[in-house]
Amino acid sequence: MGVQVPTEASGPLELQLQDGITMSSISSTVNRAREAFNTGKTRPLQFRIQQLEALQRMINENMKSISGALASNLHKNEWTSYYEEVAHVLEEIDIMIKELFVWAEDEPVAKTRQTQEDDLYIHSEPLGVVLVIGAWNYPFNLTIQPMVGAIAAGNAVVLKPSEVSNHMADTLSTLVPQYLDKELYPVIKGGVAETTEVLAEKFDHIMYTGSTGVGKIVMAAAAKHLTPVTLELGGKSPCYVDKDCDLDVACRRIAWGKFMNSGQTCVAPDYILCDPSIQNQIVEKLKKSLKDFYGEDAKQSRDYGRIINDRHFQRVIGLIDSKKVVHGGTWDQSSRYIAPTIMVDVDPESPVMQEEIFGPVMPIVCVRSLDEAIKFINQREKPLALYVFSNNDKVIKKMIAETSSGGVTANDVIVHITVPTLPFGGVGNSGMGAYHGKKSFETFSHRRSCLVRSLMNEEANKARYPPSPAKMPRH
Repeated sequence: MGVQVPTEASGPLELQLQDGITMSSISSTVNRAREAFNTGKTRPLQFRIQQLEALQRMINENMKSISGALASNLHKNEWTSYYEEVAHVLEEIDIMIKELFVWAEDEPVAKTRQTQEDDLYIHSEPLGVVLVIGAWNYPFNLTIQPMVGAIAAGNAVVLKPSEVSNHMADTLSTLVPQYLDKELYPVIKGGVAETTEVLAEKFDHIMYTGSTGVGKIVMAAAAKHLTPVTLELGGKSPCYVDKDCDLDVACRRIAWGKFMNSGQTCVAPDYILCDPSIQNQIVEKLKKSLKDFYGEDAKQSRDYGRIINDRHFQRVIGLIDSKKVVHGGTWDQSSRYIAPTIMVDVDPESPVMQEEIFGPVMPIVCVRSLDEAIKFINQREKPLALYVFSNNDKVIKKMIAETSSGGVTANDVIVHITVPTLPFGGVGNSGMGAYHGKKSFETFSHRRSCLVRSLMNEEANKARYPPSPAKMPRH
């Protein structure tokens, strides 16, 4: 949920640009990035590494500014800011610097009988000018981590931070030009109108992280220029808890993933599926974990977040059914605090099950078998993540084999997206394309097929030229 633009039903995007931002300035910014790219400046691998090292310095020298912006927008403390947002970006930069020369090498491929004397290989080249539209829930990580891969692949990058996380947008627009090439890596601030104008420009790739509804708008805009897109969207990521399971460990891990960042995580477990016989145990163990994490009153905890703005606050509390609440269910509008909330015996047709929650509300839906859980999941849109907790490997394998999702973690949550060798991406309504680690380099590169042939040995080509023989050859 990075860009606040109207849904399709709201009609065309006809809004005035904010003061100080004009259509011409946005267009000229993109044009300058393309002109800078066309100079060939980004082609040398050493230049890309220099820019990645500069980005590394920017982060290390400005952690207080970064964590301060995150505190202002999402109530994150310094440790949470580093652990949830910054550490993975630094790891991504380290990997890119270490592996870039290897990944950028021409990749030989198998030859056919007719090409034994030729050189065949795949050459990775930059796409050109990439647009990265960041998200508000992890406004540093989800803006800068895609940029790392795009820089490593040799592109110019236009950054559009989310206007919803306004303090981080201000921080990035101040810091990035101080450390990176100003022409190649501009930052464009603003809201709906500015995003609309940016999307009207021609790019060579667009990376958007956010909601499915806005993803459709981004993709429609990209289609006008035949621009490829990577869409990291969301959805209701299910969490199946098997009866054959260590519930203490499972609930501790689930509570951590669900309620971090006050539930505003695209791969958070959205709801729990379990047998009715263990529902009460799950509730009690979730409550214990929440007390361990945040104390008796999460509002007083330095580790518990806040909802990003009033609009999302109202949306989330509108999903809480007080008749189903067994824990939490309270809030404070003045600070946009919503207590960690658990709901039981939730009707699959209830409002909380109709959209991605993106807040600290955990509904529990009862199912009476693994097959029923799989059917429940498959009747809905494909989620960005899927979680299964069980001591039985057959249960885990069956869940993986008979469902579809962007990614899967068994017996934990979220951690699959922290592994650089596992591509992170969605499927269906939860997105398209992927990034992280080597996959980022590949996503922002064109893998160009190359065949290099000698002008010698022309006799071998005789059969392909007219006139054709009267009889077909025998094999």
